[in-house]
Amino acid sequence: MNTELNAVEDSKNSPLPRRLLRDQRGAGLVEYAMLAGLVAIAAFGAFRAFGGNVSTAVTNQGTTVSGIPTAE
Repeated sequence: MNTELNAVEDSKNSPLPRRLLRDQRGAGLVEYAMLAGLVAIAAFGAFRAFGGNVSTAVTNQGTTVSGIPTAE
């Protein structure tokens, strides 16, 4: 018989907390969701820390480029 089915059948007689700790279904999805959340928090922090500097650098580059004469 399938071991996953055996684990589910065996866990029916276990108390709820023990069943929840042993149940691995959906664990990968939860891990990816947590990782995506951490990446989002890190990106938000980086934008808050460096956003002003990047904006200033882009504005300066735009000003420099707009001052270059074009060939006619």
